[in-house]
Order: sequence, then structure tokens, then C-alpha cells
Amino acid sequence: MIFSECKRHNTVSKQKLPGGVLKVTRCSVKRQDCKCVKSCKTVFLRYKCKKPVQRVLCKCSRGRCRKERYITVWRLSNVVVAVCGTLSVNHRRFDATQLGGCHTVQQENQNTIRRVNCTRRVLRAIQGRCKGGKQRYIVHYWVKIGCRCVRRVRSEFRKCACAHKAVDLFLVVDLYGKDRRGYKKRIVSFLKTVSTYFLHTSASVHITMVSYNWNVHVHKLKHLKNLPIKAFTNTRTDLCGALKEVNRRLHAKSRPGVEKIVVIITCGKHSKQHKTVALADKIKRKASVFVVGFRPIPKSGLYVKWLASKPIKMHYMELGIRRKYHFSATRLFERICKKACAKPVVKHSACHKHNCRRVYTRTTFYLDRRRKKCVRRSKSWWKLCCCIHRDSVEKKCYKNRLYRVVTSYRFKKHACHRSVRRYDISAQVHAACRPRSKLHRGPCRKDGWRKDTIVTRHVAQCRCKVGRRHQLIRCRCPKQHVVNTCVRGNHQQRCHYTYTLKPTGCTKNRRCRTSRVTCKTRKIVRGCKRQLQKYRYCDKRSQQHVEVHSWLEFHKRSCRRVSRKIYRPVRCPSPRTKKSKCAARQNGFYRKWVECYWKKRNCVCIKYTKSRYELCRCRRGYATKKCRSGSWVYIHHYWQKSGNKCIARSKITSRVRVTCSSKRHSVVGPCNIVKGNKKYARVVQTWKRRVGCSCKTVSNSFLKLCACQKPYKRYSCLRNNRLVVTEYRFFVSGNSCKLRKFTSYRLIRCPKARTKVSKCTGKTQAVIVVIHKPVKCKCVSKIYRRVVQCKSKCRDLLPTGICRKWAASNKIQLCDKYPYFAKRLCARTCHRCYGCPKTRLIYAKNFCLSKQRHFRRSFILAQRTSFDVCMSSCQKNSKCRAFDYDHSTRKCLLLRINRRGLLLRFPSLKLRKTRDCILFERICPTKCPFRRILKQYKCSCIKLGKQRVCYRTAAVATWKRNRSGSCQRRVHKLRVPCRKCEDRREFCKKSKCSRHLVRHLCNYTCGVCKRQPRGYHWRSRCSKSGWQKDIRVQVYYDKKLRLWRVSVRIKNLRCVRCQVGSYQLIGPCKNGQRKITKIVARFVNGRCRISSHAKTYSCKNCGLVTRKLISKCYRHGKKWIRQVVTLYTIRVKGHCIVRRSLAVFSCSPKCPRDRSTVSQCKCGKRIRCFMYYVTYPGSNVCVPKRYTSSEKCASTQ
Repeated sequence: MIFSECKRHNTVSKQKLPGGVLKVTRCSVKRQDCKCVKSCKTVFLRYKCKKPVQRVLCKCSRGRCRKERYITVWRLSNVVVAVCGTLSVNHRRFDATQLGGCHTVQQENQNTIRRVNCTRRVLRAIQGRCKGGKQRYIVHYWVKIGCRCVRRVRSEFRKCACAHKAVDLFLVVDLYGKDRRGYKKRIVSFLKTVSTYFLHTSASVHITMVSYNWNVHVHKLKHLKNLPIKAFTNTRTDLCGALKEVNRRLHAKSRPGVEKIVVIITCGKHSKQHKTVALADKIKRKASVFVVGFRPIPKSGLYVKWLASKPIKMHYMELGIRRKYHFSATRLFERICKKACAKPVVKHSACHKHNCRRVYTRTTFYLDRRRKKCVRRSKSWWKLCCCIHRDSVEKKCYKNRLYRVVTSYRFKKHACHRSVRRYDISAQVHAACRPRSKLHRGPCRKDGWRKDTIVTRHVAQCRCKVGRRHQLIRCRCPKQHVVNTCVRGNHQQRCHYTYTLKPTGCTKNRRCRTSRVTCKTRKIVRGCKRQLQKYRYCDKRSQQHVEVHSWLEFHKRSCRRVSRKIYRPVRCPSPRTKKSKCAARQNGFYRKWVECYWKKRNCVCIKYTKSRYELCRCRRGYATKKCRSGSWVYIHHYWQKSGNKCIARSKITSRVRVTCSSKRHSVVGPCNIVKGNKKYARVVQTWKRRVGCSCKTVSNSFLKLCACQKPYKRYSCLRNNRLVVTEYRFFVSGNSCKLRKFTSYRLIRCPKARTKVSKCTGKTQAVIVVIHKPVKCKCVSKIYRRVVQCKSKCRDLLPTGICRKWAASNKIQLCDKYPYFAKRLCARTCHRCYGCPKTRLIYAKNFCLSKQRHFRRSFILAQRTSFDVCMSSCQKNSKCRAFDYDHSTRKCLLLRINRRGLLLRFPSLKLRKTRDCILFERICPTKCPFRRILKQYKCSCIKLGKQRVCYRTAAVATWKRNRSGSCQRRVHKLRVPCRKCEDRREFCKKSKCSRHLVRHLCNYTCGVCKRQPRGYHWRSRCSKSGWQKDIRVQVYYDKKLRLWRVSVRIKNLRCVRCQVGSYQLIGPCKNGQRKITKIVARFVNGRCRISSHAKTYSCKNCGLVTRKLISKCYRHGKKWIRQVVTLYTIRVKGHCIVRRSLAVFSCSPKCPRDRSTVSQCKCGKRIRCFMYYVTYPGSNVCVPKRYTSSEKCASTQ
């Protein structure tokens, strides 16, 4: 016999585990009992130590915390330790490495002392309803105990927070939910808390919630069971639209005289920021606006705090990530319901004329919580109100140019603005400095000279300077004269001198004439001739004529004149009078008396006449008319004799008012005058106007508007493809054009769908559908192609996915709004096929469609009064798909749709059950096909226990009729035997097995194949962990599916628990002896065998206390374990040595947390109790374990 040798196949595998542990597995193959047996050994090594650990322990001393810092550094050593425990430094517990190989090399201690101060903040939260004017509050505060600040809770009753009798609350909620850390849950929690506080007050509260995403949803809250917050969006939300709805409801639907409060809850992702702020300012005039912002708020949304009312610190608050919002909601609730003091008032004084200042005084009121009164606080400041400086005008000279500088001051925007303007007025100076030179001539003097003055003007230093210069000019020459001179004895020279005036002076001219001079001889007189001379004159004094006679007489040898006067008087006629006849003169008839007389003047009688008139009689009266104030006044005039005069008298006899016709006659010319976009016509109006007491025709012409500009249209498209046609027409109103806007809505009607069906090729045919769909108010055609079966009566010409999408769309609603397309293109989806020969009504439980959320009135076909009438009417009417019957009213509604049609239109709808109302649906029962084996996989064998089981997996399709009557297909993956032994057709039981085809198709019925064995049952041994496997394999024939099936069931059952391993029980030190018992548990042949061995050690004078170090529950591989290290002392060779004992227990992370309690300090010691939990193998029950120890403390007694 030849023995075969085993192949040497030694393998080493390494695997790095967390915590710096390296798992090394060595496998080798050895021959044992004529077999090659593979054996493996696993060793855990440390290749990396922990990072340096710094731990801080706090020790309390007299209310101060003393921190002790410990730094432990591990380094890798060459020694490999199987299991490491924990290290203790300064009597403190530290975790060492799990596996050996690392040792500590450095320890550092740092001590710091600080005082422990607890916060004085007090948090209050409302709990309970307002009863009797009081409400329960829960108060959280902090108290210092030792070196820790411990939170304490107490309850107290305070006055109800809300002082309003009635409140209208508007909650504006933002539904932006993209990348928000729990924003949906946070906002629901906050809203429920705030709404609960308001509903628990004694006031009459109406809560309206306005939620907004891209649309605005309005709900009235009466209870807090289900808040209507669902449609969260990932795009920017429309806060402006929500505020418009709030503003409309504040104006139209709010209660008068009720406190109105608006709370805006947002995260800052909005659109239309400028419009939102302007709209919030309008709402602030009607209500108090509070803004709650959830962090993090983006930079583009920081403007939301300006939406709140003033003061912003009171009306704006930001919230972070919290589990509960009781304190924040209480703070907001108290701010809203805070007693309102008077609004701030700003007053100002009159503008002071001397310093131009106006004093402003702002008076604010705030609530004093102690006195519970509104306290006034005033603040004053001043602002400029006018300009102190006055306007000035001055003239300045610069480079011989004169400027007029006007300095003016204007007060604008609380400041005085100075403006300086310069005007060049040099031209005025030069114009005034004219003429440049002027000659002023003086009077001509006696000496013939005159003094002339020449005045010159010129501009210097912006002033007109005048210069004067005098000059003497000859103005008159001497008179002409004659000079006689004697020349040569008897000759006389007569020179005549004349002067000629010239510009240069007087030119002298002389003319001389010489003549001889002869003398006369003297005569002697002997007598005088009598020569009589007469002349006459008048003596004015005596008024007489005087005649003077003169002649010559010789006297003293000469003749002299002698005269004599003769006086002759002047005689004038005597006066006389004449009388004429009476003649008309002036106001009557007069007689003229003329008196003539003479007077002497210059010796002549001058005739004088004097006349007067004597009244004979007055004239007769007459009548006249005069115009006075638009009336004819008739006056009677007459004269009355008064002395020698006739005095005119008058008397008004009557008055007649002059009236003119006020009717105006207009003549409109042609409409042909164009000005801009308008046409005018000239209108000439004529009417009579009273001028004095007569009516004169007056005319006036003006332009009258007769035609405006032509109308024009503008088109816009709505979301539902409705074309909005806005026509702007201009109408003539007076002399102006008024614009009127006419808006009409047109539904875009596109052509009907066109279908083109090809001929059948085989069993299918092609269908081409052209649909004209309105897109942005324009008809856009789209072509759909599909291949359908030829014989199918109820089919969708369009793809089924498109039909379902259009039927479920809220905008399109194909099955309801477009019956033509529904019946022709999507007949199967919209249930428009009424060709079922046999239909029946079935009970569909309490799901009444008429009481669902999105039900429409258009779904109702008719209404009946009794159940029997409903049943018969729905069976007769082919359009009836279902009917609802209400037990309470005993009425029913015939419906056009069933549950499937309603869910098709509204996919997000969840049907809810209704009370006292049932639903019946019409179904068309069809015969479902027999099961079909779609695919069989390869035969596979697995070892289960001691036996191998072979089977193959087969995909079997089955059909089952649902409640709607249609067959629903389901695919199951079943285990079948590897050998085919089942019937493939339904006619196997009725057919004869003599035929070869029947025997081939009916293997089981005709007994062609052998039946499969029944199966077997096997149970494994109990494992170390206390579990065992129970395997059942069964082969049976399924009568419904008519095929053999294989079922494999594997269960894990509990068995006897056995804690395999060894551990030590450390006894106390009594009488200088310590007993240590070693317990070993083994699992042999399905039984747990336990053996113990006790040994006694000396512990005299080595301490009585044992110390346990308990680690946390951590994961080791696939298990959760906890290590318990017991430190004890024994005496070996006269020395006290500290040893440790390690015990490993299984644990679970689902167990409660470890906890430690400390007793009061008495006599410098206190007891510490540490509780931890372990589990036994095979069970998840948490078993508590306790460990007590005593430690030193600082006693205060």
C-alpha cells in the first residue's frame, strides 16, 4: 500500500485592526489519521501605540476647583504581552493598551486652581392653562454644589402672561427645506409650542397660518393635531406674496378693535427683497410684526430683521439648533403679550432767531416690572433750523475788472449751505464813465475873453476818475471906433478901426480918409420973424384938451420962443336903455335889457354897454330814458321858477329791465387739426351779451378735442396657457383723453389631435399621434409613435406613461377637462372603455370618494335616495364607475371615477376611511391566465448539516384578480427539485395519458417521473455561546401552482448556557490570610463542566482593601466585552506585592450607561458606589453589577 504525502502549504496572513493591533494568522497542513488536516494559529501583536493622552481631573476644595492634568505617553517595546490592563497614576484610573507591547515613559502634572461661578440666568417656560388670572411656570436655575453647577427646577404660579382680551395671530411660515439641519422638525416643534401657549390663554384667539414656498397656502388653526406643513421646496420662496395675503386679510377679514400680531418665521432665502420691505412697512401700521430667524441665515437674508417693528431688539430674535423651544417660545409669547405703553412722541420748539436752533424732545415709555407702570423717559437735542449769516452783496475789483459778489445762504436738510456767485459789471462802469472828454464853455467877459473847461473821464482801479483843464479863448472883439487926427495944419485924417473875430484871435482892420477943414463966418440978427406954431394934447388929470400956441420974440438981441395954453373941456352923451321882446334862452324865455353909457378916457368919450336878462317864463317839461345797470329808466324833466332863474327838476316815472337771450349757437368745423396723437375741430360759438342796455352779438372760437389716438393691444400669457388680451382705448372726455383698459381672457384652442393607424403587420400595428399642445399661448405640435396590438379594444394610443402623467397633473387633468382626448387617445388610463360584457359591483370598504381631500363636484354623475335605487342605477348606466352610500343620510352619489382613477389624478393622495359611508365599485372580471414558469436556473447543491440538498431556482409568474377586476401579475422566485416532475398545462387532469404529447406535458399526473423524497430534520450541537442550529428540509407538491417545491428552514435555538474560560474569585483579607479561588468552565459533549481550585496566601500588614478597575463596554471583533481588573496585595518572601486578576465579561451597547454615586462626607471619608452592566452568553438581558469603595474627603463639619 502506497501512502501519499501531504503537500506542504504554509501560509501567513496579516490584518491590521483598529487601535494599532496586528492580527497574524499562520496555517500549516499535517497528516493525521490518514488525512491531511489544516491547522491555524492566530497571534495578536502591537505595531503602534496610542497617542499621548492628556486627562484632567477636578478636585474640589472650599468651593474652588483644583485641576490636575496628567499626560501619559506610550512607546512600543519588544516584549509582547497577551493582555494588558490599566495603569494607575497618582491613585487615578487610566486605560492602558488593550494588547501588550506599549509602556509609559513620561508623566507630567500641571495643577491649576480656579473659582467656580454659576450663572445667574433664570429660564422660564409656561406649563398649563390660564385659570383665575394665574398660570403655572417651570423655572430653571443653577446652584453650586461642590465644584459643579447643578441645574434645579421649580414650579411657580404667576400672573397670566397675555393681557389682551382678543388676539388675531398670523403665523407666516417659510417652507424652504434645502440643506437645512432638521429645519422641518424644528419649525414644527416651534409652531406647536407657540400655538399651544396662545390657545391656552383666556383670550379669544384666532390663528391663521400662512405658509409659503413658490405659492401661498392659508389655513386656520383650531387644533394642533396635524399642522398643514408639507410642501417644502428647494428653491427661493415668495415672502412678498405671503405678506400681500396677510395685508389683504388685515384690511378685509380682521376683527375691528382686536390686537393684531404677525409672526414671520423664516430662514432668509427669499426673492423680491425691496418689495418685501416696503410691504412690511404697510403692515406695521396695522399690526405688530415679530420676526423669528432660524440659523444659519445667509448674507442675502440679513435684511429680515428690518421687517420687524421697532424697537428691533424686542421684535426680532434668532434661534439655533435645539431639541425643544419652550424657553424661546415663552420669551416670544411674553413679548407679544407684553403690556403696551404709549408710543414714543417727538416734539420740537419754534426756531430761535438768534442762534437758529430748534430743540427736539423725544419722550419714550417703558414698562417697569417692579412697579408695573409705564415710566416716562425724555431725551433732548437740538438741530439747526435756519442760517445765522445773512445774504450779502459786495463789489470787488480785480485787475481793473469790477465784480459784484453775491453771497447767499440756504437751509436744506438740517444744514446751512453757502453759495457764492460773481457777476462781471465792468461794462456798467465803462458805460457810466462817458463821454471820455467834454467841453464846457464859460461866459464871455467884458474884456472879450472867456474861460473854457475841458472835462476828461477814464476808468482806473474800477472807478471813474474825472480830470479838468482850463483854457482862455477870445470870444468878442473891441467895438469899432473912429480916430481923427490933424495932418499938415488944415487937413483932418479920419481913421475907422474895425475888428474881425477868428479862432486865433481878433484881427484889426483900419480905413483912413483925409479931408481939408474950412471954418464959417458969424451973422448979426436985427429982428425976429413971427412964426406961429400950434399943437394940441390931452390933460389926463382933468380930461381936457390943451391947445398950445408958440411963437418967437426978440429979447436981448436974440429970438426966444414964447407959448400960451388954452383949455377946452370934453362933453359926453347921457346914458340910455333899450328893451327887447321875450325870446327863448337857456331853460326859459327871457327879455333882454341893454343899458348904454360913456366914460372919458384920454379926452375921448368911450361908449360902454351893460345888458341883463329878465325871465318871462320857463320852458315846458319833457321825458327822457337812460340806461342804468342794465335797465331803462324813464325820467320826466321840468323847470321850476325860482327868482330870475329856472331850476331844472327831474322825476323817475318807470324802470324797464333789459334781458338778452343766453342761448349759445355753436358751429363745429371739420376734425382736421392735428396736434401730436390727437385731432381737434374748431368750434365757433355765438351768443348775445348785454352791453349797457342793448344786446350785442359776441363770438368765441376754440379747439375741441374730437379724436384721440388709436387703441392698441398688449398680450400676455398666464400659467394655465390663457391668453390675456389687454386693450387700451382712449375716449374723449371733455377736452382730454381718458384711458380705459379692457381685459379679456382667451383660452388657447389648438387643433384636435390627429391619429394615423397603419395596417396590421402580424399582430401589431403602428400608431402615429400628432398633438397640438399650447406652450406659452402658442400651439406647438408634438409627434408620438407607438406600436400596439391589433385586436386590443381598450388601448392607449399615446404611451401609457404620458397618459398617466397628464391624468395626474393638476394643470392638465386630461381625464376630466378633455373628454375627447381621454376617450380617443388614453381610453385605458382614463377608464373610457365601456365594452365589458359582464360587469358587477363589489364592496370596496369604507373609502367614500366624495369625502376625500381632492374630490371635485365634476366627478358626481347623479344623486339617488336609496341603496337599491343606487345599485340598479349604477348597473344600468355605463358611465357609472362607482357610488358612495351614506348610512346617516341614506343618500348615495353616482360617480364617474373609482379609486384607481382618483389616485391616478392625485398620486400624493392617501385614502382615509370614513364613518357611516361605504363605497361600491364596478369591475369587469376577466379570466386570469395560469401560472407560467419564466426561467429556471442551474441546479445547485449545498451542504446543510450532514446531508447535501440539491435544488434549482425557478422564476414563476402568477396572476391574481384584484378588487378592480383586473388580473395583476406577480413574479415569485421558488425552489424546485432538480428533476422536472410537474404538470405544464391545465388540461392534464381531464386528458388521457395514452398520448405521447400528454405524457410529455403532464409528468406528474401520468406518473412519468418519480416523486421526490419527503425531506429530513437535523439539529446541531450547542455552541459555546449557547446557540444551536435547527435545519428542516421538505419537498412537497403545491396544488395551487401544480409543481413540486423545496422548502429550507434554518432556525437558531437557544441551548444550555456555559461561560467557557477561567477567572479568579478574590476573597477578603481575614486574619492575615486571603483565599483565591480559580474557576474553570469547559464545554464537553454538549454539557458545561465547571471545576474550581482554591489556594490561600498571606496578606499580613499589606492592606485590607482590594481595588477594582472597570473598563467601558467596547467592541472586540464581532463581540462587545468589558474588562474587570481586580488589584489585591499578598505577601511573598516578606514583601507586599500588588497583583491583578483580569476577568472578561460580555456586554451590550444597549444597556444603560454606567453611573457612580457618592455619599456624604463623614469623618473625612465617603463611600462611592459604581454600577455597571454585563450580559450572559445567549441572552441580551442586562444584569447590573455593583462595586463599592471608600475614599478620603474634606469634611465640612
